[in-house]
Amino acid sequence: MDGYTLVLFLHLCSLLGAIGTAALLHFAEGRLREADTVAAIRVWARMIEKGAKVFPLALLVLMGTGAYLVDRRWTWSAGWIEAGLAGVVALFVVGAGVVGGRSRALRRELRDAADGALPPRLAYVAREHVGGIASWTNTGLALGIVFVMTTKPALPGSLASLVVAAGLGAVVAFRLRRIGGSRV
Repeated sequence: MDGYTLVLFLHLCSLLGAIGTAALLHFAEGRLREADTVAAIRVWARMIEKGAKVFPLALLVLMGTGAYLVDRRWTWSAGWIEAGLAGVVALFVVGAGVVGGRSRALRRELRDAADGALPPRLAYVAREHVGGIASWTNTGLALGIVFVMTTKPALPGSLASLVVAAGLGAVVAFRLRRIGGSRV
C-alpha cells in the first residue's frame, strides 16, 4: 500500500461519512415537516443542527485529501478539478448560508415557542423554508461532484453535470413538497 492509496481511502471515508449524515438528516427533515407539536419540532431540529456539524469537517477532509490526490496524479487546470472545487465552494455556501439559515431561524422560533401546538411562523420555518429545498439541492450537487470526479469531463461538461445534478436535487425536494401536502 502506498500513500496515494491510503489518502484515497480517507477521501472515500469522508465522502461516505457525508453521505450517511445526509441520509439521516433528510430523514430528520421529513419528520420535521410532519411534526405537529413544538416538542416534536425541537427533537428533529436539534438532530439536524447537530448532524450538520459533520459537513464542514467532511468538506475539509475531502479538500485536503483531494488536494493530495490531484498533486500526485493530476493537474489543477483539469476542467473536472476546477468544476469540483467550484462545486465544493457551492456546497459550503448553500449549506452554511441557506440550510444553516433555516436552522438558525428554527432556533430563534423555538426559543420563544411554548410547548403545545405550532405557532404559524414556526410551522412555516419547519415546513416551507427554502432550506428544505437547498438541502436536497446540495445532495444532488454532491452526487454531481462524485460523477464529475469519476468521469472526468472537460470544464463545460463538468459544469453542466453539476448544474443538472443540483437541479435534480431540487426536483426531489419539490416532489417531496407535493407528496407531503406542500411541505418541504
